[in-house]
Amino acid sequence: MFWDIRVVLDFLLVFIAVVMLCFLLNFRTRKKIKTGKIDIKKISIKEGAIEFLVPKNKMKWNDNEKVVLFNIPVKNGSLFMLKDSDNYLKFFHVVIGGGRTDVGADVSNLSQDESHRIKAVWSLQNKNIALSVDDFLKSEQCFNHRHLSVR
Repeated sequence: MFWDIRVVLDFLLVFIAVVMLCFLLNFRTRKKIKTGKIDIKKISIKEGAIEFLVPKNKMKWNDNEKVVLFNIPVKNGSLFMLKDSDNYLKFFHVVIGGGRTDVGADVSNLSQDESHRIKAVWSLQNKNIALSVDDFLKSEQCFNHRHLSVR
């Protein structure tokens, strides 16, 4: 009987330690915003654009929460966008074996009561990536990938 209580107490201590560690490391369940369907077969890692509207009252822009807007696996890489806990909207372009380039913009002043048009554009040929919010260019960057030749 003593052994059973000790095992239960050990389990509880480990469980409490894991919960506290998760809290301290700020693990949170990521929210996802449904923005519509994307045909990933038509998206190229080489060049393209994704544009969508976030309807009013669908997202709080200044709540310090991580929100994934999309995460798209494509041939030879991936594209994803999120609003991070610093209220920055970030778009990432990842080439497998080539690296990652990202652009970001402060969106903490966007109103939740208005719709917002988000656009991400990339081109390996022109070596640039850009992010626009409500048709205003917010950030543009040259690619820093090691290998820009993708099949």
